[in-house]
Amino acid sequence: MSAQHAFSYAAAILALASALHIVALIIGPEAIAFLGAPDEFVQMLRDGNWVWPVFVTCAIAGLLAGLAWLSWRARRPKVNGHIARIILWLFAIIFIVRGLMVGLFVPAIMARNIGDPVLFWFHVGASILVLTLGAALVYGLYKTRSLAR
Repeated sequence: MSAQHAFSYAAAILALASALHIVALIIGPEAIAFLGAPDEFVQMLRDGNWVWPVFVTCAIAGLLAGLAWLSWRARRPKVNGHIARIILWLFAIIFIVRGLMVGLFVPAIMARNIGDPVLFWFHVGASILVLTLGAALVYGLYKTRSLAR
């Protein structure tokens, strides 16, 4: 796999994740709950208090879209500057740690929604996807380290 393919993969996953957050917000509280939002957050949506949940969800979607854009630009190493590469490294590490936390994250989700196998496998799959996203960023950044100077 080339670094360009790794960055393209990361950009696609990040863009899809950004869109997923917006779609879940449009669908409503149950979709937000399925994605793992805190109970207080979901309850605010159910009570009709949309301001804070919409702000936070849009901020997350915006961050993911920004990271997708940086990942897409990183396909050509000289386009992104050092700050963009540092940001991508930081989030690559965060994504890897988050992906490895499947052993902690999924049981916490299941404690709130006992016995839902669809939810369980969604979060296991999401953790694996986040782990591969972080690995793709690390691979691409490592392979292009000498080209970015």
